[in-house]
Amino acid sequence: MSYPARLTSAVSSQPSWPLPPENFKLCNIFSNKFKVETACKEYKKSFSQVWTDNMKHAKEAKISNSNEDYTRITFQPDLSKFKMTKLDKDIVALFSRRAFDVAGSTKGVKVYLNGKQYPKMENRKFLMRVVIQVDQRKEDT
Repeated sequence: MSYPARLTSAVSSQPSWPLPPENFKLCNIFSNKFKVETACKEYKKSFSQVWTDNMKHAKEAKISNSNEDYTRITFQPDLSKFKMTKLDKDIVALFSRRAFDVAGSTKGVKVYLNGKQYPKMENRKFLMRVVIQVDQRKEDT
């Protein structure tokens, strides 16, 4: 089963995102559309910018007033760069797993994948789900 490419996003209520910036640049380079939105409650400002066509075109950045703290990354992968026409179930599972990992291991972060918010979990509950999944994989092999 294959899935069409969809916009994917994550929202962090922390002032800085838990991934290195080079990860976002690579994601941007391999995306048809890539959008960064961030806001800082301390400075009462928000920033938004969109890049298209594998970062070849940048729309004008927008800066406005805001009373929130968040970072949102939204992208549409350029599947042709990976010789794909659709996201297959393995890639969707990988994205889902990564979203699950971030939601379960990062405090104060709301994580969304294709508009669906992943539930927040306390670390103990998250670790138990990971252990159960690892045990199930061992049984399958």
